[in-house]
Amino acid sequence: MSYFTYIASDYPLPTVQRPDRELSIEFDTETGSVFDGDYEDDFALYLAEGLSDVRTEKKYAVYLEWNYYTEGRAKNIIEYIKDNLMHTDEVEIWRIWTGAGEIFNVHTKNIPLAELCPEMIRELDDREIKIETVEGYESVDQYRYVVKK
Repeated sequence: MSYFTYIASDYPLPTVQRPDRELSIEFDTETGSVFDGDYEDDFALYLAEGLSDVRTEKKYAVYLEWNYYTEGRAKNIIEYIKDNLMHTDEVEIWRIWTGAGEIFNVHTKNIPLAELCPEMIRELDDREIKIETVEGYESVDQYRYVVKK
């Protein structure tokens, strides 16, 4: 089980490949930090077709793969969302925990595109997912930002 972030839309979402470069990831065991060069384009978006944890009602979804948030990466993701919103009225960004839960508590935040900023992407990426047992069932929080034109 792990955190999972994906973007969903009713308009096709293209995949984005990580650049083909040699990466050196540095781990600092004293602070627990990771450094991958902070390249602004070091993320990927892959088709989320067939993934059972994708709960959106939107027709298309891509999942985000990155080592961690940076402002530059968030800005690129916002541009990606803006491009998609040229063809549809809203795009969703989800933060979930995979492989858990029978009951899903979806916390939704509506965001006008003009207000979407890197700090909101960071806020979503930092969300802790609460999992608890309620009457014998596993209850899981999920977060959805609905970005509207």
